[in-house]
Amino acid sequence: MNSGMQKLVIAAACLVVAVGGYFAVRAVWGQETPTEETSSVATSSEAKQVVVIYEEAKEDFVSASITPKNGGAYTVETSGDGWTVPELSGVTQYDTMVSTMVERLSRFEGYEKVADGVEDFSEYGLDEPDGSGVVNFEGGKSYTIDVGDETDDGYFYVTLRGSGTVYKATTGIRSYFITGKTTFISRSVFTGTQAGFQSIRLLHPGAEEPNDRELLLEQNLTEGTAEALNNTFSIQKPFYMIANESNMTDGLEDLCSIAASDVVTLTDETTDLSQYGLDNPQFTLEFTYQEEEDDEAQQITLYFGTLTEDNEYYVMREGVPLIYLLSKDICTYLDWTPRSISLDIPFQPMLSWIDHVTINVEGEEYRFYVQSDGTTASGVTFRGGELDFANFQRFYQVLISTGIVDYADKPEGAEPYLTITYTYRADKEKAEDVVKFYPINERRYFMETNGEGGFYVLATRIEKVVRDLDKVIHNETVTFTLN
Repeated sequence: MNSGMQKLVIAAACLVVAVGGYFAVRAVWGQETPTEETSSVATSSEAKQVVVIYEEAKEDFVSASITPKNGGAYTVETSGDGWTVPELSGVTQYDTMVSTMVERLSRFEGYEKVADGVEDFSEYGLDEPDGSGVVNFEGGKSYTIDVGDETDDGYFYVTLRGSGTVYKATTGIRSYFITGKTTFISRSVFTGTQAGFQSIRLLHPGAEEPNDRELLLEQNLTEGTAEALNNTFSIQKPFYMIANESNMTDGLEDLCSIAASDVVTLTDETTDLSQYGLDNPQFTLEFTYQEEEDDEAQQITLYFGTLTEDNEYYVMREGVPLIYLLSKDICTYLDWTPRSISLDIPFQPMLSWIDHVTINVEGEEYRFYVQSDGTTASGVTFRGGELDFANFQRFYQVLISTGIVDYADKPEGAEPYLTITYTYRADKEKAEDVVKFYPINERRYFMETNGEGGFYVLATRIEKVVRDLDKVIHNETVTFTLN
């Protein structure tokens, strides 16, 4: 599915959810019979009661100034044919949620009337309200709403200031008067497609293993390797290797749709990032993203701070003045390490691209020239003589099938025991690749590709390469087993 179609499908899905939510609200809050002060609306098999506290035309709404329990005061104002929250300038707003708020504040409803003629509002937490709002309409009409304590059955006490009447209410109370303006902020941190990721860089400065502290992946894998047929990412740091995309599936899927569970706060120059662990992030994720070839590439950086008791990270996106909460369960890309996402066989140049292979071992040099048209290899010569090509193909598979085991450090002062140099055909315009193996001990060799490396291979594999080298030049049968 192309990106345009994906966006269309997502938009349609969002519309279905929004419309469904809208009608669900109308069903619960009795929008069908607005003329009576107290009205009954059937919902499923149960009748719900609502009390209209005040009612004005939505079209006459001018503004609302809300002082919520959390998040600071904010306003809602008309903007063109709709409404907006000016304090959220610079961040993506849910326009439909702002519109719904205007609708609810134009016809403000309670669940039931609790008391009339109230003089002491402290019993309801309305002497010092948790939230208040002044709602203004055309013609100079204005209403002041106070929100008090939460009731035992999950509602909130509200009053129209000056009325002496207390109601139970739910309409927008928690989101508008308790949570505040973050209610209207989009929870989407990033949305894209896998094909758009040009590079991905993961920094984990606190990782115990030094090789896990920086991981750099690049797409557009260099042609000429067998892995390029099935994998599109290569590891560039801490050393060059082919990435095993099957081990990256969950992480790539999570990267394509990064959505927060909540917006904690808006930030400014006074925000104390240390209380969220964002002054010294646990992880930094940077990626270059380009949707289409003609699009300008985006540089996106995410910072991951403290992991909460609810298993959520505090997260910031560079350039966006918000702190989000992101569930650890949808951050599987943070688990990537060079070892976890590399192929066990890290380097497999295609034989048809090779001009010649040079092997140096114990002071001797062996050079094999490949006969190829650049697409299909058909023969090989050694020191001027033809070799059994099928036998050489088996030897070549042994040569490029030495698998890594785990991290290792390059032994200081060691000289390579085995060096394999792959020189490519001139028409491929590709620099030669050099793979070296340094002895660590009797069981392990350190593997280095083009001057970089971080893993060891088993000595038994190196010993097999040397044995099979002798076999192939004497036209003795090479097998894949450790013979």
